[in-house]
Amino acid sequence: EKLQTLLKKKLGVSTIVSVAPPSNDDSAFTDKSERREVNTSIVKMSTIREGRGGLDESFVAVAPSRRTSLVTRGHYDPPLPVHVDGKFYGTLDEALSACEDILLRKRTPGIEQSFAQSLKLMKKNINEQSIGTNEAILALNHYLCVESESLLKEIFNKLERRECRKGFVLLAAGDVVDTVYLLVHGNFTANRYVREEMDMQWKHDLDNGVMVGLASMILRQRQLLTVRCVSNYAVVYALSRENYDTLVEESPRVAHILDLALAQTLSIDLRMMSNRLYT
Repeated sequence: EKLQTLLKKKLGVSTIVSVAPPSNDDSAFTDKSERREVNTSIVKMSTIREGRGGLDESFVAVAPSRRTSLVTRGHYDPPLPVHVDGKFYGTLDEALSACEDILLRKRTPGIEQSFAQSLKLMKKNINEQSIGTNEAILALNHYLCVESESLLKEIFNKLERRECRKGFVLLAAGDVVDTVYLLVHGNFTANRYVREEMDMQWKHDLDNGVMVGLASMILRQRQLLTVRCVSNYAVVYALSRENYDTLVEESPRVAHILDLALAQTLSIDLRMMSNRLYT
């Protein structure tokens, strides 16, 4: 029940739909008094991109897990496989990973190089002031899986290049952020603190090319992790809430791209949560 609640909250599913209703045939049980419950979750994932194909209007179904009464059996039956795009996976973690792989295959290679060349940004001699520009274009296209050069340019033009030094905090845990950061150059860490004692509980090195703060800004939730620069010099590209609202209002296609990026972020969070629950 808790996992279903997390799925509905994290992935925006408001309704739980049964894919396999419970059987009323008592002959399937060795004990007539035995009762079974069927727990089912459905996550509908659709890509609304022109000419992309793939997961359009398809379903990712978490197969029903039959639970026998603890009074008669004393244990749980193993969960059934998870169905994703025509294939079955043994765990929810494997199914979410498959969803991410399918989304990544949608990206069109070469767009970022073409865009960079059209802006005359592909230069051999790069000084410190231009560090990160080419990397930002590559990272933005890879992270958002943009299908056309015009859309990539539209989003990139709304980003603001910022430089930061060691110790600078991009996002603070507990805040509702108003800026999303694309990490481009330098080293960054994400820390989780115990609220009562403010002692560091968890630390993770972040890779360049990822966006941080997306879920907090779009969903207006409190930031769970503190993101900090740990290198002497770093470059990030910032998308403010104002520019995000402008993009969404002016271009529904860009809005869908950002929604997919948010779904990918939430799926990673869900995988991490499931690993902590079942390990």
